[in-house]
Amino acid sequence: MASDYKWKPIEDLPADWPSLTDSELSAIRQVYADLKALDPAATAVWEEQSRREWAIETGRIEDVYRWDRGTTETLMAKGIFADLIPRKGNDLEPEQIAAIIQNQREVLDGLFDFVKGERQLSKSYIHELHQALLKNIPTYKVTDEKGIVTDQALEKGVYKKWPNSVRTTDGGRHEYCPPEHVESEMDRLIEWHRRHMMEGVAPEVEGAWLHHRFTQIHPYPDGNGRVARALASLVLIKERLFPLVVRTEKRLEYWDALRAVDLGDLSRLIEFIRQQHGQALVEFSQVVEPKGPDADQVTSVDAAIKALRLDLISRGQLEPRDWSKAISNSAALHRYCCGRLNTLGSQLTEALGQHFSTTEERIIVPDRAPSDRVNYTAGFLFADAGFPKILFFAATAGEKYRGVATYLATYCKSASDFTAIAQPFLVTYAESQDVQIDRFSKWVESAILNGLQRWRASLKA
Repeated sequence: MASDYKWKPIEDLPADWPSLTDSELSAIRQVYADLKALDPAATAVWEEQSRREWAIETGRIEDVYRWDRGTTETLMAKGIFADLIPRKGNDLEPEQIAAIIQNQREVLDGLFDFVKGERQLSKSYIHELHQALLKNIPTYKVTDEKGIVTDQALEKGVYKKWPNSVRTTDGGRHEYCPPEHVESEMDRLIEWHRRHMMEGVAPEVEGAWLHHRFTQIHPYPDGNGRVARALASLVLIKERLFPLVVRTEKRLEYWDALRAVDLGDLSRLIEFIRQQHGQALVEFSQVVEPKGPDADQVTSVDAAIKALRLDLISRGQLEPRDWSKAISNSAALHRYCCGRLNTLGSQLTEALGQHFSTTEERIIVPDRAPSDRVNYTAGFLFADAGFPKILFFAATAGEKYRGVATYLATYCKSASDFTAIAQPFLVTYAESQDVQIDRFSKWVESAILNGLQRWRASLKA
């Protein structure tokens, strides 16, 4: 059934916004800073490639150009060159696409410069973003009430003169701010954002709020999504976090999160930002190779001791205390998980009159060198028949252990049919065990609920 969304003026953050945040992004920021210090050269390469990814994906998600993930990764690794861009499936020439991506890359670099200059966000700067992002896009497509599509000249940095509501995938209409209210709505957006920054609103909360409220206004004829992601990235960069990269493969999840905010639930978009940061940290952790400086660069005993420590780490003869703490934290989370599953098994046995139980596997390898892959805990809940089952397990994030691990939860209908029932839970050494267990307990409850609901749905199928 088609559903319509009626425009309404933007709203400020809810008074209970602190309940929407936790310590996860602070931990990610600390681990990111620690790993950067271990290998500045690898960090520089990774950051360059991640900036290229932002520049590519912010246009790809809007279908400005189309290709698969492999092409994106090639451009990330080799650079934004027209001869690497496929002609097939694109209306634009490779040279024009390369220019558009380069414009978007320049915008991202400008965001970092903006933060360094300690400038305040303003309407004029947002106009500058729009002009720069759309510099090489001369027109945009307009669909009239009869479904006829025409190309219209695109004015850059100029608010829309006509309504730009859109049809949703279910046939409904999503209304954006009418042109006559754009100026006043943008004034309120800037005013509230400045107050939020003075009040210390958490970056993932402010980034999600600013992104959504800007798209709710939709002040320009085209390019609003690209500007919104730039604004969210600006907030995150200011707090020494990652720019908001929305991979096209995550498009539906991203759009669902934005629709949830339309209905008043900001938490989905905040969680999307958290998950993107967790994935970025995992990927970054795989490129770092800890090593001490050359002998002739060490000029003091303290520096020599630090360099020796890094040398031993790189040879696998020493495991950092911090990284060991991540293993300890994961083990504590596993104990909690097994305890909760035991309780759940007893609840199901009592309620359903059938026997349910849990088993536990431990694959703990504390003696391995940090560079080795370590899979160390797993927990199961299953019926006597073996399926369906809810499976929880923890594993090192990636091939190299850098003090980052993830906990995963799946619903297994059979040995070959399984589905994730929660986003990965990130484990690091940068949070206290008590704090991680508090977050983890909520994550486990949500995963169990999703698993049981899938079980119920399978009975009705």
